[in-house]
Amino acid sequence: MAVSTAQLRVSNDSILTVRALVTQAQEDLRAHLHSTMDRIAGWHAGWRGAAPVAFAAALEEYRAASEKLLALLADYAVRLGRADATVTETDTATRADFSRMAALVGDLPAA
Repeated sequence: MAVSTAQLRVSNDSILTVRALVTQAQEDLRAHLHSTMDRIAGWHAGWRGAAPVAFAAALEEYRAASEKLLALLADYAVRLGRADATVTETDTATRADFSRMAALVGDLPAA
């Protein structure tokens, strides 16, 4: 018999705690992304020559990868909230999600 995440929520709020942490991570990442993009855009405005064009492309790549990471976090949070999800299914999905997130973060340009 599979244990559902809804059953766990009744006796153990760890899933809700993880969802809250994921939500906080999303907010922190989004704030950091916007702050970094704004700061870099300010620097970019003062540059001349070919460097701004190359840098703008790298910046767009960083933004796109960050948005993909935010989307993965959102999908993960939704899956945690499904009442019909089983613990095994959630664990498997979590491992896959974190593998994709780690790969994505590894592909981000160094700040």
